Amino acid sequence: MSDMSEMSGRARGRGAGLLDAFTELVRIELTGVRRTWRGPVLLGAALVTGVGSPVVARLMPELLAGTLGEVAAGAVPPPVVADAWAQWVKNASSLLLVALVVVAASAIAGERGNGVAPAELAGQGPRGRDVYVLAKTTAVGLSALAAAVVSALACAAVATALFEGVTGADLARGAAAAGLWCLGALVALGLTLLVSACSRAAVLPAAVGVVFSLLGQLLALWGPLARWSPLGLVPMASSLASSWDALVWGPVWTGGAALVLLVAGTVVALRRAEL
Repeated sequence: MSDMSEMSGRARGRGAGLLDAFTELVRIELTGVRRTWRGPVLLGAALVTGVGSPVVARLMPELLAGTLGEVAAGAVPPPVVADAWAQWVKNASSLLLVALVVVAASAIAGERGNGVAPAELAGQGPRGRDVYVLAKTTAVGLSALAAAVVSALACAAVATALFEGVTGADLARGAAAAGLWCLGALVALGLTLLVSACSRAAVLPAAVGVVFSLLGQLLALWGPLARWSPLGLVPMASSLASSWDALVWGPVWTGGAALVLLVAGTVVALRRAEL
C-alpha cells in the first residue's frame, strides 16, 4: 500500500510540475508579446480595424460618388450598422489576421532558428515538447482573442456613434460575427503554428498562413466548402451581421475539429523535429 501511495504521489508531482511549467511558459510568452514589437503591432492592427471599419462603411456613398459619380452612388442603399460589421470582417480578414499570422509564425520557428527552443527543451523529452507546444498555442490563441475583442469593442463603439437607431440585436449579431471570425482566424493560426513547428525560419509559416487566409476566401465561393468546411466561417460572419438566417453550424463544427487536429499535429511535428 505504501508503494502504491508513493507512486501516486510521484504521478501527482509530475502532473503538477507539467502544469507549473505550462503556466510559466504561457506567462513568459504573453509578457513577451506585451513588451516586444508584437504587442504594439497587434494593438495597432486591432484599433485600425475596429475604428476604421464603421467609418469606411458610413462614408461609402460619398466615396462611391467621388469615384463613380452621383448616379452610381445613388443606386447603393444607405449604409446601416450591419455594413459596419461586414466591413469589420473584411478588414479583420486582411490587416488584423496578417498581423496575427506574423506573430504566430515566429512563435516556434523563431525560437528554433535562434537557438532558444533547443536550449529550453534540451533533455526534457516528449512531455517537455508537448507542454512547450501547448503553451505557445495557448498564448497565441489568447493574443488573438484579446486583439479581436479590442477591435470588436472599438467597432461597436464607433458604429453606435456614427449610425442612428443601433439596437441590442444589431450589437448581438455583430458580436456573433466577430466570434465566428475568431474561430476562422484560430484555424488559420493553427495551420501557421503547425508549419512553424516544422521550420526553422518564420518566413515559411507566415507565407502559408497568409496564403491560406487569402486563398480560403476564394475557395469559400464554392457552396459545399462554404457550408461544410472552416472556410465558410468568414463569409458566414459577414452575412450574419445582417441576419441570423445566415447562421449554419457545419463550418462551426468542422472549424472546431480542424483546430483540435492542427494543435495535435503541431505536438506530433515538434516531437519528431530535430531542434
